[in-house]
Amino acid sequence: RGDVAMPDTLDVPGTQGGMIPQPAQEGAAPRRGSPLASGGVFSTASRDMASGDVIIKIVNAQETPQQIKLAIDGANGLAGQGTLEVLSGQPTDVNSVEDPKKIVPQTKTLDNISAAGTNLTLPAESVSVLRIKAQ
Repeated sequence: RGDVAMPDTLDVPGTQGGMIPQPAQEGAAPRRGSPLASGGVFSTASRDMASGDVIIKIVNAQETPQQIKLAIDGANGLAGQGTLEVLSGQPTDVNSVEDPKKIVPQTKTLDNISAAGTNLTLPAESVSVLRIKAQ
Protein backbone atom coordinates (compact mmCIF):
# COMPACT_ATOMS: atom_id res chain seq x y z
CA ARG A 1 0.00 0.00 0.00
CA GLY A 2 1.25 3.45 -0.80
CA ASP A 3 0.10 6.81 0.45
CA VAL A 4 0.90 9.10 -2.50
CA ALA A 5 0.51 8.23 -6.19
CA MET A 6 3.62 8.99 -8.26
CA PRO A 7 4.19 9.29 -12.01
CA ASP A 8 6.09 6.39 -13.54
CA THR A 9 7.07 5.52 -17.08
CA LEU A 10 7.41 2.14 -18.73
CA ASP A 11 9.45 1.73 -21.87
CA VAL A 12 8.37 -1.48 -23.59
CA PRO A 13 10.51 -1.96 -26.73
CA GLY A 14 8.59 -2.84 -29.86
CA THR A 15 5.32 -1.22 -28.79
CA GLN A 16 3.59 1.72 -30.35
CA GLY A 17 4.71 4.90 -28.69
CA GLY A 18 7.63 3.37 -26.78
CA MET A 19 7.34 5.41 -23.57
CA ILE A 20 4.06 5.07 -21.73
CA PRO A 21 3.54 7.96 -19.30
CA GLN A 22 1.66 7.13 -16.15
CA PRO A 23 0.54 10.60 -14.97
CA ALA A 24 -0.79 11.02 -11.47
CA GLN A 25 -1.14 13.96 -9.15
CA GLU A 26 -0.59 13.79 -5.43
CA GLY A 27 -3.66 12.27 -3.83
CA ALA A 28 -5.14 11.21 -7.18
CA ALA A 29 -5.83 7.61 -8.10
CA PRO A 30 -3.05 6.10 -10.23
CA ARG A 31 -3.71 5.89 -13.95
CA ARG A 32 -2.23 3.52 -16.51
CA GLY A 33 -1.23 3.50 -20.16
CA SER A 34 -3.56 1.99 -22.73
CA PRO A 35 -3.16 -1.74 -23.50
CA LEU A 36 -2.21 -1.03 -27.12
CA ALA A 37 0.39 1.59 -26.31
CA SER A 38 1.96 -0.39 -23.47
CA GLY A 39 1.95 -3.78 -25.14
CA GLY A 40 -0.23 -5.21 -22.36
CA VAL A 41 2.03 -4.04 -19.52
CA PHE A 42 0.45 -1.87 -16.81
CA SER A 43 1.89 -0.15 -13.76
CA THR A 44 1.18 2.09 -10.81
CA ALA A 45 3.66 3.76 -8.48
CA SER A 46 3.20 5.22 -5.02
CA ARG A 47 5.27 6.30 -2.05
CA ASP A 48 4.73 4.97 1.46
CA MET A 49 4.89 8.20 3.46
CA ALA A 50 5.80 6.44 6.73
CA SER A 51 8.92 4.71 5.37
CA GLY A 52 9.61 6.81 2.25
CA ASP A 53 9.75 3.61 0.17
CA VAL A 54 8.48 3.62 -3.42
CA ILE A 55 6.10 0.79 -4.31
CA ILE A 56 5.59 -0.13 -7.97
CA LYS A 57 3.03 -2.69 -9.12
CA ILE A 58 3.44 -4.06 -12.63
CA VAL A 59 1.20 -6.45 -14.57
CA ASN A 60 2.37 -8.24 -17.72
CA ALA A 61 -0.84 -9.48 -19.35
CA GLN A 62 1.06 -10.84 -22.36
CA GLU A 63 1.71 -14.53 -23.09
CA THR A 64 5.42 -13.78 -23.48
CA PRO A 65 8.04 -12.28 -21.15
CA GLN A 66 8.50 -8.52 -21.56
CA GLN A 67 11.71 -6.50 -21.28
CA ILE A 68 10.92 -3.11 -19.77
CA LYS A 69 12.72 -0.02 -18.57
CA LEU A 70 11.03 1.50 -15.54
CA ALA A 71 11.57 5.16 -14.60
CA ILE A 72 10.03 6.89 -11.57
CA ASP A 73 9.66 10.65 -11.88
CA GLY A 74 10.18 12.54 -8.63
CA ALA A 75 11.54 9.54 -6.71
CA ASN A 76 14.37 11.27 -4.90
CA GLY A 77 16.16 9.73 -1.95
CA LEU A 78 16.12 6.10 -3.04
CA ALA A 79 18.71 3.71 -1.64
CA GLY A 80 19.16 1.89 -4.96
CA GLN A 81 18.08 -1.44 -3.47
CA GLY A 82 14.68 -3.05 -3.41
CA THR A 83 12.65 -6.21 -3.17
CA LEU A 84 10.82 -7.68 -6.16
CA GLU A 85 7.96 -10.14 -5.59
CA VAL A 86 6.66 -11.90 -8.71
CA LEU A 87 3.63 -14.13 -9.12
CA SER A 88 3.37 -15.85 -12.50
CA GLY A 89 1.87 -18.91 -14.15
CA GLN A 90 -0.69 -20.00 -16.67
CA PRO A 91 -4.09 -18.29 -16.39
CA THR A 92 -5.69 -21.67 -15.62
CA ASP A 93 -3.20 -22.62 -12.88
CA VAL A 94 -4.60 -22.98 -9.36
CA ASN A 95 -3.27 -24.17 -6.04
CA SER A 96 -4.86 -27.39 -4.81
CA VAL A 97 -4.55 -29.89 -1.99
CA GLU A 98 -2.44 -32.06 -4.31
CA ASP A 99 -0.25 -29.15 -5.42
CA PRO A 100 -0.52 -26.34 -2.83
CA LYS A 101 2.53 -24.47 -4.15
CA LYS A 102 1.82 -24.49 -7.87
CA ILE A 103 1.52 -20.70 -7.79
CA VAL A 104 3.61 -18.92 -5.14
CA PRO A 105 5.31 -15.53 -5.15
CA GLN A 106 9.05 -15.53 -5.87
CA THR A 107 11.05 -12.88 -4.00
CA LYS A 108 14.45 -11.50 -4.85
CA THR A 109 16.58 -8.51 -3.93
CA LEU A 110 17.51 -6.03 -6.65
CA ASP A 111 20.54 -3.74 -6.49
CA ASN A 112 21.44 -0.71 -8.60
CA ILE A 113 17.85 0.53 -8.97
CA SER A 114 17.75 4.01 -10.44
CA ALA A 115 14.86 6.49 -10.56
CA ALA A 116 16.12 7.44 -14.05
CA GLY A 117 15.61 3.92 -15.36
CA THR A 118 15.88 0.29 -14.32
CA ASN A 119 15.69 -2.64 -16.74
CA LEU A 120 13.48 -5.57 -15.75
CA THR A 121 12.28 -8.75 -17.39
CA LEU A 122 8.67 -9.52 -16.54
CA PRO A 123 7.60 -13.16 -16.83
CA ALA A 124 4.65 -13.92 -19.06
CA GLU A 125 1.24 -13.39 -17.43
CA SER A 126 2.66 -12.06 -14.20
CA VAL A 127 2.05 -9.61 -11.39
CA SER A 128 5.14 -7.97 -9.88
CA VAL A 129 5.51 -5.70 -6.85
CA LEU A 130 8.77 -3.77 -6.51
CA ARG A 131 9.45 -2.02 -3.21
CA ILE A 132 12.42 0.37 -3.39
CA LYS A 133 13.91 1.38 -0.08
CA ALA A 134 14.37 5.03 0.83
CA GLN A 135 17.78 6.21 2.03
